[in-house]
Amino acid sequence: MKLCSLHIENFGKLSNYDHVFTDGLNVIKHENSWGKTTLATFLKAMFYGMEKKGNLKAYCAERSKYMPWQGGVYGGSVIFEVNGKTYRVFRTFAPTPEGDRFELIDLETNKPSKDYSSNLGEEIFKVGRETFALSTFFPQGELEGKINDEIRSYLTGVNDISGDVDMQSKAIKKLKGLEREYKITCPKTYDLISLEDAISDNKAQLKTLEEQREEIKSDVAKLQEKVDNFKFPNEYETEKPGKIGSLISNLEQEKNEIDAKVSKTIKRAKARRLLPIVGITLSAALMIVGILIAAFAVSLVAGIVVAVAAAIAAGVGIGILLRAKHKLGVVLVPLKNRLKQIEQKKIELQQKYQQLAAQTESLLEEAKVKKDLQVELAVDNTKLEHIEKDVVRLLEKLDDQETTLASLKTQKEELEEKQKITACVIECLIQGQENISKRYVQPMQQQFNAIISRLSGDKHIVLDSDLNVNLDTQSGLKEKEFLSTGNQDMVEICKRFALIKSIFKHQTPFIILDDPFVNLDEKALDGMLKVVKDFSNEMQIIYLVCHSSRIGE
Repeated sequence: MKLCSLHIENFGKLSNYDHVFTDGLNVIKHENSWGKTTLATFLKAMFYGMEKKGNLKAYCAERSKYMPWQGGVYGGSVIFEVNGKTYRVFRTFAPTPEGDRFELIDLETNKPSKDYSSNLGEEIFKVGRETFALSTFFPQGELEGKINDEIRSYLTGVNDISGDVDMQSKAIKKLKGLEREYKITCPKTYDLISLEDAISDNKAQLKTLEEQREEIKSDVAKLQEKVDNFKFPNEYETEKPGKIGSLISNLEQEKNEIDAKVSKTIKRAKARRLLPIVGITLSAALMIVGILIAAFAVSLVAGIVVAVAAAIAAGVGIGILLRAKHKLGVVLVPLKNRLKQIEQKKIELQQKYQQLAAQTESLLEEAKVKKDLQVELAVDNTKLEHIEKDVVRLLEKLDDQETTLASLKTQKEELEEKQKITACVIECLIQGQENISKRYVQPMQQQFNAIISRLSGDKHIVLDSDLNVNLDTQSGLKEKEFLSTGNQDMVEICKRFALIKSIFKHQTPFIILDDPFVNLDEKALDGMLKVVKDFSNEMQIIYLVCHSSRIGE
């Protein structure tokens, strides 16, 4: 396949631009910011169109990037030769793929051709858009040759022009995804241990609570018994200090009444006794007078009569006085006896009162103790209720935790078994893939060695199954980062050429070099230019460059 010419109507900053290509190496030199990368993208778009995969934002980004700066028709045309026929492909682009236009003209007949569809690149080169870009397009600063599933498929000899991925890679990718999912969803050992520790702690707490419950139950029973058996003595109920005090008060009142009665009686007796005493006194005086009268012979008879009358009167007075005294004694003796009884009873009651007063103080203290017992009993009952609730709650929690633990253990066992099976299948698939890789790595290694040997023979560079570059040293394999930036670029360019030689079996492609040698020193640049010129004998190369020093002039 060979490019003949191109015409850009409008594409990014390029407008109304024409270029004619020759066989072999085509050098296009322009200053920086001219649009060399835009030109390379235009050529790729003519054969593969704009990016159509991914979401709207993704493909609109590329379209928006190369939207004509000056407006006008967005696109252009390319004339090319393939399989002995010459065609002109014309494409215009719109903001979305639905507005794109494609036209293919057979220049021998100058009529539309149906030899190829809008999937022009896939049909000519037998590779997809991504594979074409990863192999034939050498962008500045992005030289690392990546390998996709289509490239791997082509290198193994299982060509799929539709660009379907290798089934082994698909399976491995999916299985690794499942393996990661199993690892993520699988209960972690430390989670199970934490849950088991939590269950153990809760069981210990439950045991402590049950011990506390039994202890408090025992205390409650003892306190309840003390409260139930706490009774005041019977005598305290019948002979309370207040009652005895009342009796003493009654006795005091009765004593006062008797004292008053005795006093009154004595006063009356004294009043009644006064008259007989006066009569006796007068009788005694009269007797004296009668005796004096008789003695002095005034009148013996009169004297005797007076004396006798006085004696009789005195006798009567003494009799009255004796009767009054007797009567007084009859009244006062019972009263005095009652007073003695009252005094004796009062002494007894006071003694009893003192005893009961002391007993009352003791009983009041005991009553306080009883009240304290009742308060303590209420507190313990409250504690018991709380503990009972905690026990129920903890039992429910333990039940849930043990159920969860059993479920997690079962889940863990199942997922670990799935993980083992998945890992085993992945290992088998990877081993099979590595066996397949050997089929394409070895030919690629041979192609790579043939190219790199033209530049430097002292580098021992090997490719792994993913075509990553490694240095084979006496101390083992080293990554390419141990090379200088220039040598890394040189190695990646050589790997790209080897890849092109390996995968393009049906049609030789054109190669676009977008100034990829900026990091090479003079010696390496000379070597790479020789390689490029050698390859230009086999295929068409478009070398975009900004400086004459990188052309070899």
